[in-house]
Amino acid sequence: MNSSKSSLLLLIVGLVPGSLTAQVVLSGTSYSEDFDDLGSGLPSGWSVTTNASPSGLGDSSSITTSAVRWGAANSSGLFRNSSSSSIDSSSSTDDQSANSDRALGWRPSLAAERDGAILLTVQNTLGLENFNLSLSVFTFNDVAASATYALEYRVGEAGNFTQVGSTYNTGTEFSQTDYSVNSVTLSAMNDQSDTVYIRLRGTTSSGTGALDGVGIDNFSLTYSAVPEPSSFAALIGLGALGMVATRRRRQKPAGALSA
Repeated sequence: MNSSKSSLLLLIVGLVPGSLTAQVVLSGTSYSEDFDDLGSGLPSGWSVTTNASPSGLGDSSSITTSAVRWGAANSSGLFRNSSSSSIDSSSSTDDQSANSDRALGWRPSLAAERDGAILLTVQNTLGLENFNLSLSVFTFNDVAASATYALEYRVGEAGNFTQVGSTYNTGTEFSQTDYSVNSVTLSAMNDQSDTVYIRLRGTTSSGTGALDGVGIDNFSLTYSAVPEPSSFAALIGLGALGMVATRRRRQKPAGALSA
């Protein structure tokens, strides 16, 4: 590719906000995201969308990477770099900006924005099982218009998302919900070759104008490796040996001497 074509491609890629193509590749036994580096943009694998539906990912959007105060209007960014709820709700703008503990904020207004989503895309879960998920969701600016959000996931590129846990309703500032979803609920995610999506989606709202602000923080997935077939064989073999030894002891005549 010549230099002019390469430059043009880089320019086009740079103009695409919140691309939905980036994916997280899971490794080890856990993955976590605290959103403390939003000043540099969305973490890899995360995206923000508008016009999301029960089965659709929605349209790619972008975030305001500079620190935005909790009470800032929608014009300061639909999705934004907000302070977490680790400081007092009456903290000044300077205190909010200086707080190193960040959260991914969302202040919807228009209908398409209210139907948006914050989305994590996982490449696959091959060789992994026993998924547990945790996430904090909080209200950072309480106004007359409120909203309801659902935590959802889907395996593959088609079909409706599945809701996990109760919906979150915005309201009193810093009314926080800590989601904790266990491996039984998430069993459909085990050892999948398809893409796995996890998201917080706006489902309903009341009132007009900008809604309450909502933030997410402290996302975590834990999981374990699927046991190798050889491990299963070894366990079965040990079990069989144990059964044989037990049968021999039971069949041994009373009073017989060992060789």
